[in-house]
Amino acid sequence: MQKIMKKMSSGGVVIIVLTILIAAQVFNLIHCFFNEKKGYHSDEMYTYGYANGYDMTFLSNAGLPNNERINDNEWISGDLFLEYLSVEEDERFAYMSIIRNERGVHPPLYFILLHTISSFFPGKFSWWFGFSINLVLFVLTQIFLFLFVRRLAKSSFIGILLCLLYGFSQGGINTFIYIRMYSILTFFCVLTMYFHLRLYEEEEKFGRNLKLVFVATLFGFLTHLYFAVFAGVLSACFCVYYLIKKNYKRMFQYGISELFALAGFLIIHPYVLNEFFAITEKTEQVSRYAGFGFEFRSLCRLAYCELTGMKLTLTLIDVGIFFFVLGIVLLGIAIPAAFLLRNEKWFREFVKKIPKKMKGYIAYLKTRVNLLIVCAVVIITATLVVIAKTTYVYAMGTPVTRYVFNLYPFCFVILILVVKVITKLLIKVLTNVIKRIKQKSEVIGRTDWCVKIVLVIVSVALLVNIYYKAPRSFYYQSDYYGVDVQVQDLPRDASYILALKEYWLIDWLALSLCGVESFYATTQDDLLMQTEMLEKFEGKGDVYLLLAVPSWKDMIGSQESQMSEDVIMDESFYQMVDEAMNNENELTQEFLKTYEEYVDGLSFSEEFTFVGLTQVFARKAFVFKIR
Repeated sequence: MQKIMKKMSSGGVVIIVLTILIAAQVFNLIHCFFNEKKGYHSDEMYTYGYANGYDMTFLSNAGLPNNERINDNEWISGDLFLEYLSVEEDERFAYMSIIRNERGVHPPLYFILLHTISSFFPGKFSWWFGFSINLVLFVLTQIFLFLFVRRLAKSSFIGILLCLLYGFSQGGINTFIYIRMYSILTFFCVLTMYFHLRLYEEEEKFGRNLKLVFVATLFGFLTHLYFAVFAGVLSACFCVYYLIKKNYKRMFQYGISELFALAGFLIIHPYVLNEFFAITEKTEQVSRYAGFGFEFRSLCRLAYCELTGMKLTLTLIDVGIFFFVLGIVLLGIAIPAAFLLRNEKWFREFVKKIPKKMKGYIAYLKTRVNLLIVCAVVIITATLVVIAKTTYVYAMGTPVTRYVFNLYPFCFVILILVVKVITKLLIKVLTNVIKRIKQKSEVIGRTDWCVKIVLVIVSVALLVNIYYKAPRSFYYQSDYYGVDVQVQDLPRDASYILALKEYWLIDWLALSLCGVESFYATTQDDLLMQTEMLEKFEGKGDVYLLLAVPSWKDMIGSQESQMSEDVIMDESFYQMVDEAMNNENELTQEFLKTYEEYVDGLSFSEEFTFVGLTQVFARKAFVFKIR
């Protein structure tokens, strides 16, 4: 009876600690999202557009074939921005619109959830609609991550420690303050892995756990295309496991179940096949753009820095050289020492016992290796390879890490378990040494406490390093440096000419310009050829011009123009950059003179007054009042 009461008491403490921890992390996420996050990614706008823009995937030409442009070359009411981001009264619960909007780009589950919430608030926009989904997903992710790690490590302590580490890490925070489907992808990856662990350990409940795996896998497919990599590698590992065990019946049952999950996904969302073939075609372009090796190393560096706060500067060659030199040094010490001690009795006995000791340590490590750990390592490697092959990592920069958000929980799991195993192994070696010197060792019997102390120290040290050094790529604070006016602070009762560097940027401006009288969207180059359409302006209020700031990049061409080259960054490329940057001021003066003369020639223009410098998704733009 006392044992039962003690167990119940212990379980109650764990639940209380986990609840307090998750609650603290939820408040931290709210603080980060509403107080520290200063800007938003274009994809966050697309999230609302996909979910709520009734048959209106984009406001511009983003993702449209042949660079086709919409809402172009005409004055349009500013009401269009709110219609794109919110649900109209007669468009509530219009789920088929989401399917049409997606066009196979992304599976629809996250957007269905967002549309459902938005449908209860027609004509309204709020970041809470998307962020509330992320908060719920964060809580569920932490619960199942705890259950997964507790079962895997056979320790509630390590489960709580892992939740502490992941929930307060910058990678974990970024996952859930970013209004996109990566939060739900992460949750279903953790859930799927947890059910696979149950399938692996509870052989007597194979049928029941297989059903849970099927459901989690099916819903996982509905979150993001990269879940196919996760599920595919996990399924392959389990099939190989059953094959090795010669349990062919379960291998076929499991394999057929996973294929049914995939088939169900294709029936629900058949458009995904279009995106699959598009990715296949893009793979060749990416490899020609910068090369797989370069993209892979860039991705690893960015993810590692975000995950740990440390910069990954060593290459595989550097690591190989380090271990080679270390081996030479150790041999240089060991060979003379062995020669000098060759006649010592204790040394000869020690040498004889080395093979036996090594077998013991290897056996110890084998007992700590779980199939799910192997799966996690293979999944992480495979996902990094696929992303490096299908994504312009270098061109996208730090935001590319969103594609690996779902890997971060498992990276921390591997880290904690590796530290645990190494610590136990070192203590075991130390204990054996102490027993030789001193018959009674105080270390014996205290191994678990030593391991816990080491794990806590490693976790706290890592969290401190992450807090001070990990890049806050998804806060977009740097976007606001060097500018003196924000688009969202400009007058609402005015009309705007948006002469942007890229036409798709009007999608990012949707929220900032919500409620303006009207707008005319184009690019800085096309503006000079649209006098006739611009002069159809019939508004009565003020008119502002947002004009993209020229830079040295305009003088050497866009990155896309380099895509046909095998190498985009060589000596001649950097020489071009240096020359262009030296001529940047001269380019700007000529640029402004051209557009000032053009604006003066418009029939409704009355002035050309500089208002300030702003930013449009990390791209600087001049703001002029022209009437």
